[in-house]
Amino acid sequence: MLNYSVIPEIVVKQLENEAQEKIRTKVEIRSDFFSIDDGGKLRSKRRMSMSTPGEMLEKAHKDTVLKAISSFYPKKRLFPTRASYLFYGKDDYLLIHNDLPQCAIVALLTIKGDDPLVVYPFFGECSPQDILDLNNAPIRSRAEFEGYLASEFKERVIGDQVQVLKNTAISFLSRELAHARFPQKKPAVVCAFCYTPFYT
Repeated sequence: MLNYSVIPEIVVKQLENEAQEKIRTKVEIRSDFFSIDDGGKLRSKRRMSMSTPGEMLEKAHKDTVLKAISSFYPKKRLFPTRASYLFYGKDDYLLIHNDLPQCAIVALLTIKGDDPLVVYPFFGECSPQDILDLNNAPIRSRAEFEGYLASEFKERVIGDQVQVLKNTAISFLSRELAHARFPQKKPAVVCAFCYTPFYT
């Protein structure tokens, strides 16, 4: 389930300005293989860059965005764990994956670019054979990737495209819901806000 929260334009502008400064300190994040983490969740092929948060991102993480998404998780108390700027150059990607435990819930706010997020509600758990199939799949486009895997994964690899909405954070249970960004048609900047839930 995806949840949408409108973020005040003044906050988005502050994040855009800070991202312009943080791009100078970005670090490339790259992995050429799919794998399974200690919790049995999927880690993916990726090529993108990331920077640590600045003051504005930290403030949004612990205040504005936290307040905006909390109502969607009424039985959980959300604890902010980490936030970062994700920088995608043209043709960069972050293929189908589940997030780490410290990012059980994520809110994604795109502040530059409009390439969609793709979510896979039926993907489920991965077997060793799944990892072999994923590592052999072409990654030039979503259609090519899903087409190659269709015979083995069937409906598991049918994804839903999520369009970027201006000044809107999309939050979901990212440890459970597999998601991806396929090779970007143009550069993008995404604010990623991670939370761990505590049941109340």
